[in-house]
Amino acid sequence: MTSRRTMLRAGLAAATSAAALGSLSACGPSAGPTEDSGLAVTWWGNALRNELTQEAIDSYVETHPDVAMSPQAGEWTSYWDRLATQVAGGTPPDLIQMDEAGLPRG
Repeated sequence: MTSRRTMLRAGLAAATSAAALGSLSACGPSAGPTEDSGLAVTWWGNALRNELTQEAIDSYVETHPDVAMSPQAGEWTSYWDRLATQVAGGTPPDLIQMDEAGLPRG
């Protein structure tokens, strides 16, 4: 059975993803998707987070049909290595999920 705390975390994850996707409407033309792949969106998480993030992406694309998305789900253990490889190779994702611990404190 799913606990209330788990559902609250999942809801927060979905809301965070939706808010981050909403900020994409401010992207300029040079930041737009390529015809082949769209904006690369990467995140880590379990099946529930993957489902909720994909729902947020689908919702955004539904209201912004001119924006293509290329979802890249991953699990925690390989996420950071894959992300480091993409950045080092000059092909970082356009939207990256970060853990709160990785954000600088002001």
